[in-house]
Amino acid sequence: MLSSPGNPPIKGNLGRFEYIKVVVEDLRIRGYADYLPAYNLDDLRRFALQDDRPSLVRYIDNVMATV
Repeated sequence: MLSSPGNPPIKGNLGRFEYIKVVVEDLRIRGYADYLPAYNLDDLRRFALQDDRPSLVRYIDNVMATV
């Protein structure tokens, strides 16, 4: 079951790669592990658009704006 992704984790002073690892782990916890075969947010965003999941699109957009 997929839960609403909500807000992405706070970046703080993490580097780009470390932050993406935290984001991916957050998404795995929320049930998106099947869509995360790699650290590829572009593919996950495409899935979210095709599957009509605006909250996930916003989450990914916020992450991409942060990194």
